Amino acid sequence: MGAAAARAALNEALPALASLSSGAAEPATKFGNMLWYDTANKILKMRTAANDGWISLFYLDQTAGKFRMLENVQIVDASGTQKGLLGPQTEATWKAGVGALESLITPAKLKAAIEELAPKGGMTALGTQATTSGKTVTMSGLTLTGYKSLQIVFDNIRVGTIATTGDSDIEINGVPIDTLANRATFDGMVTIDLVSGVHAGSIRNTDITGTPSTTAAVAGASSISTASTEVSLTSSGNAFSNGQFIVNGMK
Repeated sequence: MGAAAARAALNEALPALASLSSGAAEPATKFGNMLWYDTANKILKMRTAANDGWISLFYLDQTAGKFRMLENVQIVDASGTQKGLLGPQTEATWKAGVGALESLITPAKLKAAIEELAPKGGMTALGTQATTSGKTVTMSGLTLTGYKSLQIVFDNIRVGTIATTGDSDIEINGVPIDTLANRATFDGMVTIDLVSGVHAGSIRNTDITGTPSTTAAVAGASSISTASTEVSLTSSGNAFSNGQFIVNGMK
């Protein structure tokens, strides 16, 4: 290369170097690892070492005179292994709650993840069923999907009348919970774990004179699950003649 050509090449190279090859179009002559400020998109880019593409480094806000990080920038360790992400992940990823990748999150996605993953707690009243007649009283039309447990409250339930005699076995969906004398009443509560399929609670019987006679713990396997659509209270002997039971669901 002659002196004149070398001077011309140098005069061309020095402004390109000083301006990071600024321009709306990529430089005509490209080298591996060179820098180019893409003025059309306001992004500083670096040529790959193989000289076969561009790596976007960051955004330069010329109006505000500010440096801006590009979204979805990976945070990596010294070996290049990704540890985080400066960018969003899908709402489904946040709701799953099992990802280990650190990243940005919007308030809306955070709220959705909390609602999905936090213990639901609380109690929902599913219904009240009178127990004033018949040997089987059923609360039907229940949808238990999504509930972890049921709470069944027994309120002053009586079996029999002055015209009847004998004891009656009381069952919830076919599972015995009490034996009640004629015209006696029972109160109490049983909690059914819909996941493990067991129930536990306590029952207090009150005799015909209004005097509490027994209080007993009840526990055992339950036939009620999330697939069940009804709760039935059954008397093996005399018909129900008073009271009600209340069903609450807990998530």
